[in-house]
Amino acid sequence: MSSGAHGRALESLRRYLGKYPAGTFRPEAIALEVEALMKLGRDAEARALAQRFIADHPGSLLARRVADVAGLKER
Repeated sequence: MSSGAHGRALESLRRYLGKYPAGTFRPEAIALEVEALMKLGRDAEARALAQRFIADHPGSLLARRVADVAGLKER
């Protein structure tokens, strides 16, 4: 992500999520997926994913970060 390869990052994240659907780093991977989608200009897709994430992880620090990245208010 830091090198600007947002498309490649998104592909890698989705591979991880597909391979490890209950993986330890699933929340972090989804948070990064939201960020990659925003960087790629896929705002509607990112915000929909962010809203689901926030609903699944209310009050968590990561939910606040996801809300911030997606330009949403945390519930």
